[in-house]
Amino acid sequence: MTPDDRVGADATLPNNTETPLVIYCRTGRMSAVAATTLAELGYKDVVELDGGMDAWVTSGRTLLSQPPA
Repeated sequence: MTPDDRVGADATLPNNTETPLVIYCRTGRMSAVAATTLAELGYKDVVELDGGMDAWVTSGRTLLSQPPA
């Protein structure tokens, strides 16, 4: 979990820019910024959840508050 304005400075990003990355936030605004930053850093396989978790729920899907047992 990295704020969108810290993505470029995040030491936990994989060194391999071919590594698939999936990003999301609540509304999609911050993940869109992060996706642009990752592309600028050379990451080639970035998938962003369009509309974020709010759109996910609006589409009828559920969110888990706990990992499945």
